Amino acid sequence: MRKERIHELNNRAYLPGRYVLYRMQASVRITNNQALFHAIRLANELNLPLKVVFRLDASFPEANFRHFDFLIQGLKDFASGVSLLGCEFEIRTGTLEEAFLEPLSNAACVVTDKGYLRIQRDWSGWLGEHAPCKVIEVEDNLIVPVESASHKGEWAARTLRPKITDKLPYFTSELEDEIPVLTCRREASPELSALNERILTSTLEKLRSDAWLTPVAMKGGEQEANRLLDVFVKDKLASYDNDRNDPSLVATSRLSAYLHFGFISPVEIWKAVEKYPESAPFIEQLVVRRELAHNYIWFTKNYDSYDSLPEWSRKSLELHEPDQRPFLYDLKRLEEAATHDASWNAAMREMIQTGFMENTMRMYWGKKLIEWSATPQEAYHRMSYLNNRYFLDGRDANSFTGIGWCFGLHDRPWQERPVFGMVRYMNEAGLYRKYNMNAYIGKWS
Repeated sequence: MRKERIHELNNRAYLPGRYVLYRMQASVRITNNQALFHAIRLANELNLPLKVVFRLDASFPEANFRHFDFLIQGLKDFASGVSLLGCEFEIRTGTLEEAFLEPLSNAACVVTDKGYLRIQRDWSGWLGEHAPCKVIEVEDNLIVPVESASHKGEWAARTLRPKITDKLPYFTSELEDEIPVLTCRREASPELSALNERILTSTLEKLRSDAWLTPVAMKGGEQEANRLLDVFVKDKLASYDNDRNDPSLVATSRLSAYLHFGFISPVEIWKAVEKYPESAPFIEQLVVRRELAHNYIWFTKNYDSYDSLPEWSRKSLELHEPDQRPFLYDLKRLEEAATHDASWNAAMREMIQTGFMENTMRMYWGKKLIEWSATPQEAYHRMSYLNNRYFLDGRDANSFTGIGWCFGLHDRPWQERPVFGMVRYMNEAGLYRKYNMNAYIGKWS
């Protein structure tokens, strides 16, 4: 594994502990989980067993029953697989102190995977500060580590693309596929497995009563992610470039939520597709666009704020704030998918029912929220609320960046027009001209 993927979060020493602790948070998988692999190798070097701990935080901002139902399916998937490796897996709840102080006190060292959101960075910072032993962070949820790709926030895909593509061979050639064999094995404790199951069940029951939202048909977990990848490569990759933007077709990988929860590695996806000559458009999305999103949230402190948008776009939108809007809808009407626009209503229904929306409709959906809100600030807050509430991949680098794109982020000024100013505009006629919108609307009517 390249040294650029490994970050020490403190300068403390290895201790004579009872185990190596892998704090899993962002990589809920076994396949191509380089943090897990590194923890196994350290455990073998120290001749110690491995303990894996996941903190289930039911208070995670804006997460609800839908998100936790999907996550918990993945945790069950992981639990069944990790038991075969010979390490202990424990799910803990409560504050960081309640969840980790006891496991940390017995650890020789700690390995953690890397998250990029502000709250994930805070968690990792806490771990580095409070662990009495060495804490090592392994970055395996990007193909090119975020600060290896660039040391600053990039203007657009065109500025990041050459930096990323130059480094791809270096960062895709060094990762292990084979899971290391753990030498100090522990049999899975039936009591601990039962406790984990009770925690998962009680968490869902509490969320069902306190913050219920209809679960979706998509199944969480590593096994389902790998199945979807196989289907995509076999049945969709060859026609991806031609079909991906048509919302009436099921032409995309549907892997965004699985990447968000760490059920699949982007390296695993890249290895599955890169050998095919028609894979370039998909790799552009997987590598350049996805890593541009992570570049944005990594180098932008207030990435989830209206104030983080480009100055030119904010000024232009605010200049046109007094413009008359053709329609103004309150949030209730929007959540009921009860606007005058059949295409937008269909997109909203798809979002509510499935937790997913094709990218063309995500862009259109967001642009119309700008048009139907009294101010650009109100539009931003509504878009963030709906995005984070209903999408399985809400609260993600791609989602925050996608919202920003609707307001001009990583884009350029366009011809000035009412309401939007110089921010790019989309209309329903364009959808009908390019795609089979009647089929799409019929599917979600």
